[in-house]
Amino acid sequence: MCNVLLAIDCSLYGKAISDFVADHHWSPGTNFRMLHVLESDNFDKIEKYTRESASLFLTRHQYKLEQLLPTMNVSTDIRDGSAKEEILQICAEWPADMVILGSHGLASLQRFARGSVSLAVMLHAQCSVVVVRLSDLHLATELLEPNLMSQQEQNV
Repeated sequence: MCNVLLAIDCSLYGKAISDFVADHHWSPGTNFRMLHVLESDNFDKIEKYTRESASLFLTRHQYKLEQLLPTMNVSTDIRDGSAKEEILQICAEWPADMVILGSHGLASLQRFARGSVSLAVMLHAQCSVVVVRLSDLHLATELLEPNLMSQQEQNV
């Protein structure tokens, strides 16, 4: 059995990660753990993405993966703290065989000021790391496309 940590934020990158997982082949019985970290030092994000909205976001993507990958185990986890530290801690404790996370593609100055979660995880995780990125075209398409969530997903 394989343990795969999906480090998901409540953005298009979170959706891209669940799409990436759904589009690839996994061994039956693979365990997926969807993690969202509420960073206490980022107050505007906390207001926008409360624990409740993060839970709803994860539940929707959990439902999607369970429907598309019925032989897999999918769980969710919400933590408070530093995304880098929480991801690395779970990778070590669970233990994860792989972590999949997104990259926001910050400019060098922004990355220096805020720190890159994906870079920190790539450098320090003791497992394989996959970084999912969005192309500019994909990002523009997703932002302009209306939300076509099914009624089933809305009721989850």
